[in-house]
Amino acid sequence: MNILGKASLFLRNCGMSVEDVDIDKVCESIISEMELGLKGEKSSLEMIPTYVDVPRNISTMDPVAVIDAGGTNFRAGLAQFTDSMQFQIQSFSTTSMPIPLPLMSDTCAAVEKPGWNINAYISSSSSF
Repeated sequence: MNILGKASLFLRNCGMSVEDVDIDKVCESIISEMELGLKGEKSSLEMIPTYVDVPRNISTMDPVAVIDAGGTNFRAGLAQFTDSMQFQIQSFSTTSMPIPLPLMSDTCAAVEKPGWNINAYISSSSSF
């Protein structure tokens, strides 16, 4: 028996084969647990809300850095709202986490600088 056959047999014996899993039920369960965790209620998934509230008066046409430093991926981009309040992403890049320490230090220092061009920084980095 090849490795794929062995893996399939193992999953079937554990009740975890494709035929044994109700994907809709699993998705509903994960979403429910995430929502509980984000509300700070008891959940099997510890969730840490990492968003910030948006000010009531949103400045239009002023680019801002958008960053998502999750457990698996680091996403960074430059975005803005148009005058008609449409959200536009001007540049976007994804790399795997963890971010190498020198890149993280450079990024943190650069974010504090006015006029920093994240797209130029990301495209010039050999880590991406």
